Amino acid sequence: MVQPILALFFSLFIYFTLSYLSMVSIVNNTQIHNYFNLPMSPASVVISNAVPIVSVLYRAYVSLHQKIYVYRISLLYLLKGIVQFVTIVPDVTGVDKCVNRTVVDMVIFGNCADMMFSGHTGITLLTAPCQLRGIATMVVGITLVLGRQHYISDVIMAVIVSRWIEYVVPDNDKLSFDSSEKSSSRLKKTYKKVLCV
Repeated sequence: MVQPILALFFSLFIYFTLSYLSMVSIVNNTQIHNYFNLPMSPASVVISNAVPIVSVLYRAYVSLHQKIYVYRISLLYLLKGIVQFVTIVPDVTGVDKCVNRTVVDMVIFGNCADMMFSGHTGITLLTAPCQLRGIATMVVGITLVLGRQHYISDVIMAVIVSRWIEYVVPDNDKLSFDSSEKSSSRLKKTYKKVLCV
């Protein structure tokens, strides 16, 4: 029982320390902002958009169970739509560019209230190859922040939500290996590798 209590005290210490630092920061700057003000990188915009596209194409080409990934991505965007509707957070760069946008413009050029949580990060985590998904997710998250496309918290929440989606929409339950069939061990390993099981 000592170890859980120590973990609780440590977590509370970190929580109150970070809460105090963020309180001091918001008193000095009442705008929504990242605590760490990193320099803008235009190349980051290209990278942060390319990696999720490549990840989705990889899953569409390699995966034997695309239906699982379609369900996961559907849930990701359903939750994202609800979250960004109930608490509206303005774009990192402001909202001036969205003043006269129509629905069609928003679909093509983006939304100025599309922050919490990062769809780019979620898509990458859910669809990148197993061996690369950690690094790919990290690259996308960092480049989104450097490209002024998301707040750091949006990226962190996307990872948490995506992992929860993997739990709610499991891939191992979708696999059906009939014991009467002589499924090869290699086929099972391939399934597990593709699905990150």
